[in-house]
Amino acid sequence: METNIAIAILSAIAVCGVNLIIAIVIAGIAIKKDWQSFNKLIFGAMAVRFVLIMISLWVGISILSLHTKAYVLTILVSIFVFTIIEIVYLNHQAKSLKAKYKDNLKI
Repeated sequence: METNIAIAILSAIAVCGVNLIIAIVIAGIAIKKDWQSFNKLIFGAMAVRFVLIMISLWVGISILSLHTKAYVLTILVSIFVFTIIEIVYLNHQAKSLKAKYKDNLKI
């Protein structure tokens, strides 16, 4: 039983880790685009990532028979923590770009 819980927790963290990597790659691409393209990329990727998380929940619980409570709770906590990391990354990238191009910005 404890092994099944550990596998569920590690699987959930892995799924959320892949989700974070996808987010950072898309953010790296989007941050270099104009505002409208940035929004389309970020929100489009967010929708796709949401669907992928839902599919992983279904696969993990229905097909792989992972420990339900451990898997779902770890997904929830991991998404929360990794979303904070994603926001901090985007904020850092935006500040870096602002500092790099501060002379070219129209305020």
